[in-house]
Amino acid sequence: THKPEHLMLLLARASVRILNDNHAGATEDINAADKQFKDHPLVLHYRGVLSFKEKKYSEAKSSFERVLSVNPDYLPTVLWAGLTDYALNNLEQASRFFAQYVSAVPNATQVEAFLAITRARLGGKKGAAELLAKLGAVDINDPQSLVLIGQAHLLTGDQQAGARYLARAIERKPDLIDLRMNLVSALLQKGDKTEAIHHAEEALKKSPNDPRANRVMIAALLENGQADKALEILKNFEKAMPDSPIPLIYR
Repeated sequence: THKPEHLMLLLARASVRILNDNHAGATEDINAADKQFKDHPLVLHYRGVLSFKEKKYSEAKSSFERVLSVNPDYLPTVLWAGLTDYALNNLEQASRFFAQYVSAVPNATQVEAFLAITRARLGGKKGAAELLAKLGAVDINDPQSLVLIGQAHLLTGDQQAGARYLARAIERKPDLIDLRMNLVSALLQKGDKTEAIHHAEEALKKSPNDPRANRVMIAALLENGQADKALEILKNFEKAMPDSPIPLIYR
């Protein structure tokens, strides 16, 4: 029986399974929905989302394009299509999708931050700066939004604002090693070597054998003229990665 409620129930369960990283279960639901409602735009949308989550970006893009060919203003697909093009480094297309979304959805902070990043990467630093000025007037507590805004500021050349937003994100998510290392790079670029070393030390404490944490710590110490301390870190780095050429490069 081809009942619309069956479609919505299957896709609702597929959505929950995608959120819980149960990709096999989500695939079963999407395939069952497709069997009853062949090429239905909603089925194609969820298939695209699942492909995106599995990092099959070309497949996701194909699904989203088919949805938008029928309904070019379906905003959930517009957003996911933008994220997919961003992942594929199709920045111009991603920027158009993000712009379409934020023009229809007010206060879409994360999407506005993505739009600022794409514009900055495309060379439109003025347009990015205007978006960031608008976001600067908003009270934002979501760590992911703070990270995106910080990265956008760094791309426009505003190292101070970039470091400030990244630091706020770390306050809320102190265990994100990659984020802390991005902050170290931003602090070094703006000349705040003492604070950079502090955050590099925190990253190394939380993940002492992580090659990235070691590299960032060594780079921060060298930047600050502390070669002796950098060598001490390097010795531990060499013990942790005896077969890697990376410690040798730093030595």
